[in-house]
Amino acid sequence: MADFQRDDFDLDLNNIDDIEITPELLANFSTGCDDSFADSYSDTLFDDDEPEEKTIEQIREERYRRQEQRKLDKQNARRSAFVNYCMPALALVLLVSTVCYMNSLKFGLVVSYNNEQLGVVENAEVVQEATRIIDSRIINKSLDSLEDEPQYRVAVIKNDSELQNSTELSRSIIAKDTSLEDELWGVFADDDFIGSVSTEEEAQAVLSGLLEAKKKEAASLGTVQKVEFNTSVRAEVGLYSADSVIDKAELKNRLTNNVDISYKITVLEEQNVKIRYKTEYKVDPNAAPGYEKVTTKGVLGEGIATNKSVYIDGEKISSEHTKVVATKKPVNEVITVSSDNEHADTSTDVKTDNTEKASDTDKLEADADKAESKTENVADNTADNTANTNTNNESSTQPVQQEPKQFIWPAPGCWEVTGYFGYDTEEHLHKGLDISGPAAYGSPVAASAAGTVTAVVFDYGTEGLGCYVTIDHGNGYQTTYAQCREIYVAYGQHVEQGATSAAIGSTGDSTGPHLHFRIIENGVFVDPANFLY
Repeated sequence: MADFQRDDFDLDLNNIDDIEITPELLANFSTGCDDSFADSYSDTLFDDDEPEEKTIEQIREERYRRQEQRKLDKQNARRSAFVNYCMPALALVLLVSTVCYMNSLKFGLVVSYNNEQLGVVENAEVVQEATRIIDSRIINKSLDSLEDEPQYRVAVIKNDSELQNSTELSRSIIAKDTSLEDELWGVFADDDFIGSVSTEEEAQAVLSGLLEAKKKEAASLGTVQKVEFNTSVRAEVGLYSADSVIDKAELKNRLTNNVDISYKITVLEEQNVKIRYKTEYKVDPNAAPGYEKVTTKGVLGEGIATNKSVYIDGEKISSEHTKVVATKKPVNEVITVSSDNEHADTSTDVKTDNTEKASDTDKLEADADKAESKTENVADNTADNTANTNTNNESSTQPVQQEPKQFIWPAPGCWEVTGYFGYDTEEHLHKGLDISGPAAYGSPVAASAAGTVTAVVFDYGTEGLGCYVTIDHGNGYQTTYAQCREIYVAYGQHVEQGATSAAIGSTGDSTGPHLHFRIIENGVFVDPANFLY
């Protein structure tokens, strides 16, 4: 068979069904075609599956399917448009609604401790503050604060009334913590924790018992005025470990045997003392020049001195004189001299006063209408100006009265009188002058006249005259300077007029710094205003 090219083979493909194609024809045809074309055309021509002829029903059914498919495609297109445009808008609306709803809710933390729910708080800071409060309330800092840690979770709350604050939460935690107990009374010696008891009464009973026992031990020293702890021993209420609770007996045992406690004891000690006598000179105008003779021998008096002493653990650390009470008055020594004797200018006639002067302590507190002389005397080294004389040569005469206006103002820096002499009520006599001023506290107190100190009392309490000095000026006159801050003179000391003897204070029954100044004339309180110049 002759070869031919594709262009030489004119084939009407539209009428290919009218041509009988044989394998030989195809082989010859493929000789002049490229392989891909021949293969594809061969597959088309020799398909074994003969196309079936479609019936009218099939055509109609196929047409119906195509119509339904077009409807479905339109629906899908509409759905796609809804999804693409409407769904994002709906999602945004839902998101906004959700946010608004969440914002309308109130959230809190439900707190649990030891697997028990305690309450609801606003935030974690409240829990932390409650824990800090508990730590600060634990008195014994050597203890662990809590046996567990508070747990919490987020929850919705209905209203703010359900919320607890940090203080309320701390109380709830303490109530659930079995290792801690609140409102116990712990006892400390300095910084050492001794133990805790249930009530303040138990703690104070133990401490008071220790002081009372020490007071009995100190009775041999004198009259015990005060016993106190020199060590800082205290009972403090607070939060303590439940394991620290002990009974009173054990607390006393620990304080007695396990701790070195120091005690301070104030004792009034009494001792017998001798009281000096005064030497007086008498001029005998008839005596020969150079005459000097002891006509009355001086005799020392006797008295009981009271000292306030302070002991710490049995060792005396201070002692101060408070007063002397005469049990036997001294007898002044009288020396008779001639008029040319060097002591003639200072000599006086010997006077005998048979009336005993009332004690300072009794007279300072007596009312004026009851201030009669008493037999008990406060001693001084001048022995109240009473002298025993040679009764063979002298007779009893009346004491020489000091002239009025011989007393100077006792508070040089203060001139304001805040309280006058006289009855301030129907039954109470104000026995002196109260003197004050802008700078009264600590201002000097001057001896209103020369004399001898007969009483020095240190009383820093809130009753009576407080700290005061009494000076005897002779001839039946005494002055008292009370409510003082400090005292600068000593018992038995001679002071000159104007000498600084004390400082103004506010001790005793006082409402402010001032000097309470008294003048006593022959045992009777008199108005100082009539004697001052």
